Amino acid sequence: MEEALMDGAIDDYLTDETIPDCHMILIATPSAAGISWLKNNAHKMRKTQPVVDCCGTKRGICEIGFELSKSTNMCFVGGHPMAGFNVDGYTNSRADLFRHATFVICQDGDDMFLSRMVCNFLSNAGFTKFAFMSPFDHDKTIAFTSQLSHIVPSALVKSGNASFDGLPIAGGSFRDMTRVAYLNEKAWTELCMDNRDNLIEEIDAFIDELVQYRSALMSGDYRELKKLFAEGSRTKEEIDKAIGA
Repeated sequence: MEEALMDGAIDDYLTDETIPDCHMILIATPSAAGISWLKNNAHKMRKTQPVVDCCGTKRGICEIGFELSKSTNMCFVGGHPMAGFNVDGYTNSRADLFRHATFVICQDGDDMFLSRMVCNFLSNAGFTKFAFMSPFDHDKTIAFTSQLSHIVPSALVKSGNASFDGLPIAGGSFRDMTRVAYLNEKAWTELCMDNRDNLIEEIDAFIDELVQYRSALMSGDYRELKKLFAEGSRTKEEIDKAIGA
């Protein structure tokens, strides 16, 4: 915080005294800390001062945020910036982190004026796409697209039989697939535990897929292994089309 203040990246600390000066408040913390902040500060908010959370799971904090919005003047919107980096802290911040990124919005209702206000504000940070979905749909989707995608590389780097002496011959596919194995273990443990029901389903489905590849190899079934690779290639193509890659 002190470095950010010295660099001019922020104007001041967020305190009880500075809360009234904010046009919008973004909660960029783990869910438990975000829920605690909402409970302690909801009564200080105005209807014209949206509070947008940026936590990685949505069901828990949105449930609290939506309830508090009904009993206080707070105007709460659930959100999730779909961008990140494998190191944290202010010294690792990047001005272009959110350029062309997607921001997920979870609203209680269909207040279009509020939606436009939030989207216009976040566009200034570089976001160009906004996805509207329920907290339930968000958490179910993120279990596959984000959380499983961090568990798999973490397990992969520990599962190989190759010696470290042989790793210089590792190709780009290994480096690309294991990039996010280097992560903040505390933050990701909290994220995965918050969404463990959905994540367990995705892990089970992934194990089922791996078993099919193993069975084809065990039986020496060339045709089956080729079919599995072809299915994966087609599915990847469909995913790329769906996300505009």
